[in-house]
Amino acid sequence: MKIHPRNVRMLLGLAVAGVFIAAMACVTKEVPVEVIKEVVVEKEVVVEKEVVRVVEVPVETVVEVEKEVVVEVVKEIVVEKEVEVIKEVEVEKVVVVEKITVVKQDISYPLAGSKFIVAAVDVGPPLYKRNQAPEPTITYPYLFGMSENLVDYDGQRLLTPMLASEWTLDETGVVFTVRNDVPWHDSTYGQFVTPEDIHFSYTEMTKTLNGWITEYYIPQWENQRVDGQQIKWDWAAGTTLTWAVPARHSGSGVQAENLSFFETEGMDTAITTPLGTGPYKITSHKADDVVLLDGVKNHWRMDPGFEKVEILEVPESTTRVAMLVSGDADITMVGTPMIDQVANVPGMQYHFAKFVRGTGATVHMGGNWRIRIDQLTGEPTISTYDDTRPWVGTLDDPVEMEKALKVRKAFTVAIDRDALNDSILGGTGCIAYGVMIDICSSRHQERWENPFDQDYARELLAEGGYPDGFDLTVWIPSGDTNETFVEVGQAIVNMWGQVGIRASIDGAGYAVRGNELAHGRQMNDVWLGDWGGPRVNFEVWTGYIACFDTTIEYSCGYDFPEAYDIHARLVNETEEEPAWEVITEFLDFVHDEYLSFSTVFWFDPYVAGPRVNPISNMSSTGKNFVELESFLPALDYDW
Repeated sequence: MKIHPRNVRMLLGLAVAGVFIAAMACVTKEVPVEVIKEVVVEKEVVVEKEVVRVVEVPVETVVEVEKEVVVEVVKEIVVEKEVEVIKEVEVEKVVVVEKITVVKQDISYPLAGSKFIVAAVDVGPPLYKRNQAPEPTITYPYLFGMSENLVDYDGQRLLTPMLASEWTLDETGVVFTVRNDVPWHDSTYGQFVTPEDIHFSYTEMTKTLNGWITEYYIPQWENQRVDGQQIKWDWAAGTTLTWAVPARHSGSGVQAENLSFFETEGMDTAITTPLGTGPYKITSHKADDVVLLDGVKNHWRMDPGFEKVEILEVPESTTRVAMLVSGDADITMVGTPMIDQVANVPGMQYHFAKFVRGTGATVHMGGNWRIRIDQLTGEPTISTYDDTRPWVGTLDDPVEMEKALKVRKAFTVAIDRDALNDSILGGTGCIAYGVMIDICSSRHQERWENPFDQDYARELLAEGGYPDGFDLTVWIPSGDTNETFVEVGQAIVNMWGQVGIRASIDGAGYAVRGNELAHGRQMNDVWLGDWGGPRVNFEVWTGYIACFDTTIEYSCGYDFPEAYDIHARLVNETEEEPAWEVITEFLDFVHDEYLSFSTVFWFDPYVAGPRVNPISNMSSTGKNFVELESFLPALDYDW
């Protein structure tokens, strides 16, 4: 029997109440008859044997008490007889109060002998310099628990200190005070992180215009500089809603990189050598195979739960699930279509991040380059514009542009979103039409909906000049992405084929084709992105809107001049509701032009086995594995 300490007081209270009731039952009665019966008294004698076990828990103490009960029953024979006197009969009841001894013992992390085995779709190559890593490898160092950022982010728009102990905002900009006691995993190139390291990290990040940081950082900040133990950022155009996005402990955050290490060893070594400050230290990383990590003892910020971590690359989903069920892995992402394989397995736990965006299948109509002259630099934009593609259209030719628009609309009305949700997601998803927003959102507008209609799709294709349809290549990133997304994408391609949009699938990963998005505005294919899901926080929209203009080099495969004004107004908005008005204007434009549209959103959980503590504290998750520092070992397992 397990008794939780907070229940001891209740048990003792019940015992006292029992004694009171027993006392009320102990009475002396006169029996007003000449013939009475001698009353049989059953006496229970309880002998307790108390065994106290110490149970280690990080917050509460659970005590197990084992009792051996011996009951002795004494019976007397009932006899009726005549008597001359009145006899007093006393009934006695014995109440035993249980005594519990609580013993508490502290736990030391990382827990000795513990190992966390993660089965991942992809572990990527050993690339640790953020501006040299493709998507999604760009996020791996902080998911590994190897790196840290200026501030932490809990997923609910609350910032907490990390490498920065504090920060202040004024009309000039933001000032971060950098801690002076955060040690590097290797002290050869300096013992502690410095403001110069942070300055170097952000400067390096913006050199190559790679990844999510630049779409927030470049339009908003200027004159970054070090002043003593502080690093200062000046506003580029006034206070912004999204000032903290570059610093967050999430996909957009820039990890601290060691300036002295880079200057001493050079770029090639800095790219492939893990040097961080986080609660886990990488000891081995074999590309597309395995990553081994050790928990850092006496870490400055938090104690890692596990002594050892293994992240195994297991591309096949059925194999990963089988490993989880058999105990050969402790955690993996389980796609919604496979949840039934773990639903009834004892000990399985489901983990979701606080910053829950889910996953989505969003269609991007690449090649729609509307901006010929960069409106910030005045220079011609560099792109591989090709107006022979049916969905692109010829600039400055209204007739051809209208035909291309009808073709783009045919793509969206040819998709049976209800069938995707029912057949693949088991009805657990949310239908989506507008880009990055679904019908489950209170922000959804019915005018963004385009119901499934194959006949209408064929009619639109004919009006666009393609009565017999056409052939194309569709890029659906795989390998380093969500597997449920790939299955949804393949189903969408099949639906297009039924109306004459005959697509062959390019399944190359982001690591292969990501540069077409990040450099040179080269993405001309129709492609599907699995980025997040519904954008529920208004501050993350500025980065996505940047895909539609030339504010930064990163692009989704299209641009349009109107995005400059929309982007500038959103970045400089300081109130939430007016910001959503600007976002709604953006969504109206994208819907009317059919440059991009969503299909369905869902949530694939990370499922863990019994060796993992059921309580986790994930802020966000990756596409392939969890945020390692969020998990602790189960304490009732014999490590």
